[in-house]
Order: sequence, then C-alpha cells, then structure tokens
Amino acid sequence: MQQIWGAFSVHAHLQPLKAFVADVMLYERLLIPVPAEYEWISWERQGLDPSRQNRLLDILGNRAVQVPWDGELRNWMRARVAQRARAQARFL
Repeated sequence: MQQIWGAFSVHAHLQPLKAFVADVMLYERLLIPVPAEYEWISWERQGLDPSRQNRLLDILGNRAVQVPWDGELRNWMRARVAQRARAQARFL
C-alpha cells in the first residue's frame, strides 16, 4: 500500500497550529526539516523557533519524519532547484 507524504519548509513551524491540522489529515507522513544540532542557534538568529518546532513534533509523533537541515542538504537542494530551473527554461 502506498503512503502519501507531505514535505514542509523550515518556516512551516512558524504558522498557526491549525496549518498542521489539515496536513496531518491529508498526509500519512510529514517530512519536517529540523536544525542540525550545531545549527540551533543559527536558526534562532534567523527568526526560526526550534523550541516551538520541537513541541509541534512531539504532537505529531511518528507521523513526522525529521530531516536534519544542514549545509550539505541545503547545497543539494540548491543544486536540484537550479537543475530543474534550467530544465524548465529549455521549454520556454
């Protein structure tokens, strides 16, 4: 049986709690980027709230799959987005 997954940005936890309620109903698993251990303070400096995010993750339980959002993953994502943009530009 296939599962339906949803993915979030690093800013999703800043939205009102009700924003997650609909997603919990729609998706069986939620990919949530979390700060790598050494980036907690950096997240706070950027206006993110890792403590609030942890509380939300506790509520979501095993439906949330935590993905450490570190420099390596950010670089991979930037490259992937750039690759997709180049591919789409060829069709414009």
